[in-house]
Amino acid sequence: MNQKIPSNLAIYLRFMNRKQVASLCIFILTGVSSTASELDSLKNVINELQHQQAGLKNQEQTDIFKVALFSLIPFIVAFSFIVFVFYRNRREAKFRQEEAELKREVTEMEMKALRAQINPHFIFNCLNSIHRFMDANKLEQAGEYLIKFSNLIRMVLENSMHREVELNDDLFALRLYIEMEQLRMNYSFDYEIKVDPSIDLNQTLVPPLIIQRFVENSIWHGLNNKPEQGTLRISISKNDDMLLYCVEDDGVKPRLAEAVLEHNVKKKSLGMSITKERLEILNRTSRTSKAGFTIHDKLDDQHRYLGKRVELWVPVNSRM
Repeated sequence: MNQKIPSNLAIYLRFMNRKQVASLCIFILTGVSSTASELDSLKNVINELQHQQAGLKNQEQTDIFKVALFSLIPFIVAFSFIVFVFYRNRREAKFRQEEAELKREVTEMEMKALRAQINPHFIFNCLNSIHRFMDANKLEQAGEYLIKFSNLIRMVLENSMHREVELNDDLFALRLYIEMEQLRMNYSFDYEIKVDPSIDLNQTLVPPLIIQRFVENSIWHGLNNKPEQGTLRISISKNDDMLLYCVEDDGVKPRLAEAVLEHNVKKKSLGMSITKERLEILNRTSRTSKAGFTIHDKLDDQHRYLGKRVELWVPVNSRM
């Protein structure tokens, strides 16, 4: 007896391979009575076709998703590149602005430092001392003082053209300044400068006359008022990547009239503020250790005043 073929069989024909189609055609044309096993085979074929159809639908959906995803990749890459370029340009513009601002501040501080080193008050004192020597007919001392003064001015002007100078040149300028003050004060104080032997004076670079203001304060506000012979000591040592300056005096604690004290304190504060600004800019341009200074009163066991002690440290730079 012939079996009735399912009405939805046609829709599966396009999913069958040649062998399966041939088997099904033979089955229909011969009209062979189907056994239970043959019906089961036919059902298996139909189930297989259904699975293939579902797989094709899933594959089609997956392909559509992949196509959509790959089509979005160029837009994502382009957007990411635009964001990166925009961020990089903004960052570079910020860095250029900060660099320009820092260079401007450095230039201003270098000019302030130059004016502080050869301030009008100091020049007036030098010229007045020369006049005093000449008026007292001390021509030899006047000539010596004038030579030291001209050499100091020349070195200050030359060093002001560089952010850093050799330590040897810087100490030479400092000695000129101290010896001029000795002449002006009639050698009422002695001085000594000690440098650690491990420091190469010709290869070590330092900011020009960075301790000149501290030396000036020791002479003008301590040793200048001492009735007996005074002493100024300067030592330079090295600690890892830092250069340590130490300025000591055994001067007296100033006891001046209120007006004179106010004038000296204002001038001293101006010099200290310039030095602080120089160190702040030095710290901003240095990627290693930080510069700074401390000022202490030296006291004995009975808390009697023995003088001042200044410690200043700056990063070590060497000539390559």
